[in-house]
Amino acid sequence: RRLAAGMTSLNKLVAEELGRTPGDGGQEPRVADLAVRIMCDVVPESAAAVAYRTCREAGVTELDAVAHTGNGLAAKPSKLAEEAVRSRRQLRSVPDGGSGWLICTPIRVGERMFGVLETSGPAATVPANSAQVNEIIGDQLGLYRHLNDTLGRLHDARNRLELALRAEAEAMEDLKHQLVSPLRTAASRTESVLRGGRFDKRVEGQLKAVRGLCRKASRVAMSAGVFATLSRGQQPVSKPERIGVDDVVRLLIAAADDAQVLSDPRRGIHFEVERESVRRMGRRLVNVDASFLQQCVGNVLDNAAKYGYESTRVDINADVGPNHLTLAVASTGIPLDPAELPHVVLRNWRGDIARSTTGEGSGLGLWIVDHLTRAMGGRLLVDASADLTTVRLVLPLV
Repeated sequence: RRLAAGMTSLNKLVAEELGRTPGDGGQEPRVADLAVRIMCDVVPESAAAVAYRTCREAGVTELDAVAHTGNGLAAKPSKLAEEAVRSRRQLRSVPDGGSGWLICTPIRVGERMFGVLETSGPAATVPANSAQVNEIIGDQLGLYRHLNDTLGRLHDARNRLELALRAEAEAMEDLKHQLVSPLRTAASRTESVLRGGRFDKRVEGQLKAVRGLCRKASRVAMSAGVFATLSRGQQPVSKPERIGVDDVVRLLIAAADDAQVLSDPRRGIHFEVERESVRRMGRRLVNVDASFLQQCVGNVLDNAAKYGYESTRVDINADVGPNHLTLAVASTGIPLDPAELPHVVLRNWRGDIARSTTGEGSGLGLWIVDHLTRAMGGRLLVDASADLTTVRLVLPLV
């Protein structure tokens, strides 16, 4: 009963100590102190119990007292304790003359040696069951040390990972600042050339491809910046402006043109903006961050191009409600199981069929769209029916 009660108390203390921040320096002495007191309580014939830990100095393994009870100061381990470490097994002895008994049990897990639990008493013989009790408590101390060391390594690994992620986030943020502005300038200048010149179809197509590549590269750079922001546990900050119907139509047409020129022509996917559905906005304004909206529409069209079937059409239309403008992108392609819909906005998530049929995609597109849409005060909705997938951006109207 004493052993059961003592082990319950020891396990409770171990759970509490393992829940503390690793490396505060106090866990091991507190646990070891309770363990040696339990040993002397369960085996009343014990005069003293000492918990030693192993430490290596100049290549030599030494024993250092962590906790002890009884009259001795436990300044120096016995020869038997040192031998128990070397042999990795429990040793017992009764000194010459019958002046007392001694038990030394290695504190270990597998091949890892953490120390020795040493118990002694004045009797001429070793008390019944004392060796077994010493071994049980020694095993418990070994398990605690193993768990504590493991948690400490995990804590260090987590810190290193956080530092690496912070460095990665800073690099991504840097990439955004270095690339977004020049790429937008390049796209703008290409647009000016297209508007101000007359070219044959071949040259015009190449210029549009250059413009589309610049815009897509700009979105990739901006995605890197959003990724960096989200990786730091922060949220993207929207800079809303009121945009009229003509600006929304132009934004959608530009996104569709870019998706068209950048998609593989052999797949025959066609992107179509239903302009009249957008013009139902009339004189109302949508309150959004234009760069965020471009990013969202571009990411959604990228997905439609990646996962759409050959020779299909991607429809881009709008629905005007009392308080919201809903932009919808409907595409026919790799089906989504309705049960998977809650997962489409999770970071790095991709559907089973998408993973097995195409190597494209990282599972970040809709994750980024979801955060940007919410930053603008809107929401992202995804519906799936058979092989028809519709992605909706619900945005606030003023």
